[in-house]
Amino acid sequence: MRERAKCIVKFVHILSFCGTLIVGALGIVYELVGHAKFEQMLSGIGISNGLGWLWIVGVVMLLLLIATHFIKEKL
Repeated sequence: MRERAKCIVKFVHILSFCGTLIVGALGIVYELVGHAKFEQMLSGIGISNGLGWLWIVGVVMLLLLIATHFIKEKL
């Protein structure tokens, strides 16, 4: 049971790390192209209010990354 928990925590940790990297890369794109063009790009793929969703996903991924880091140390 403990090994399964370790495996799940590692998986979530890796997933949140990749998500944080992707959100960071999108943040760089946002800074390079500007607010209007970035919103237009996101609405082109079907995401309305893209910057708001990007912030929410970024914060959730970062919190998951931090939480799983400490959980990994405890296990």
